[in-house]
Amino acid sequence: MIICQLRRKLLRDTNGQALVETALVIPLLLLLLLGVFEFGRLFNAYMTVQHAAREGARLGVLGATDAEIIAQVQANAVTLSADQLTVAVSPSEGSRATGTILTVTVDYSFEVVIPLISEFLGAGIPIR
Repeated sequence: MIICQLRRKLLRDTNGQALVETALVIPLLLLLLLGVFEFGRLFNAYMTVQHAAREGARLGVLGATDAEIIAQVQANAVTLSADQLTVAVSPSEGSRATGTILTVTVDYSFEVVIPLISEFLGAGIPIR
């Protein structure tokens, strides 16, 4: 009789249920939070690349040299790693005139900081 009462009490006891649920949910919430953090960094890098390319093209249309355009792009992309930033200007400096169409292409390789997320997305995400 005592064993049956003890068994019923143990089956109805849910004191550890909240702890188990918390232990199961916390890793998912942390992964979601870190994913939002990485997405914010990626979006910031994308917006910086877009702004830098726009400013370089604006300067280039006014008749600047390729070196001045590249310097302007790098000055506007100061928050990004300079060794992962490449700038291409077309057409070349000798074949363009002030006011003609100009294309400034900025390539950047975004490095994911969080190792678990880099397993899903890869080590470097190209931004152009």
